[in-house]
Amino acid sequence: IQKVNNADKTTDKEESEKNIVLFVGHFDGGDVTVESQIEAVKHLKKTTGTKYRYALLLDTKNTLNKETEKQIDILIQTNTNRIDKIEEAILPYKENIAVVTCRWDSALPLYSRVIRLFPYLNHTTPQSIHISNDKIETRKILKKYAPEIIPSFIIVKNKSQKILKDIEDKVGFPCVIKPASLFSSALITVCY
Repeated sequence: IQKVNNADKTTDKEESEKNIVLFVGHFDGGDVTVESQIEAVKHLKKTTGTKYRYALLLDTKNTLNKETEKQIDILIQTNTNRIDKIEEAILPYKENIAVVTCRWDSALPLYSRVIRLFPYLNHTTPQSIHISNDKIETRKILKKYAPEIIPSFIIVKNKSQKILKDIEDKVGFPCVIKPASLFSSALITVCY
């Protein structure tokens, strides 16, 4: 399913240049609004001098509210579980896509599959996405390359008196407890 909005606003020149910002997954919700994302692209326009079009790659199971739909130029809906369907759906726009971005942790698995279709773009690698979403892997990399910025931490797999004593001795209180692989700030607890 492909819906092109505001098509009458696009010139032949615009259709021949890399001027599409492709948002993968969601476009609105939480504390990141449609307006904030559009403002970020407007800032990019000021920096590059390019008038960008907004495209959204969304699974066919998802819907957009009418207000959000008005904000984007190209809506690409397909079965995002199948990379061949994604590739087929973005093909008409592929040569015009300048940026592929994702603003939601829950869409990162889809983003890491989609960016592989754009080897000519500078972007985050699937490996770096994995590392950044695994707090233990992130700590290992930071410890190797920038140990001065890492606060004290301990990996806790179960609760025992020895672990509690290690936390008190090596980390101290107050401290922050984070699940190793949950996205965003889910289930973070501050302990005093």
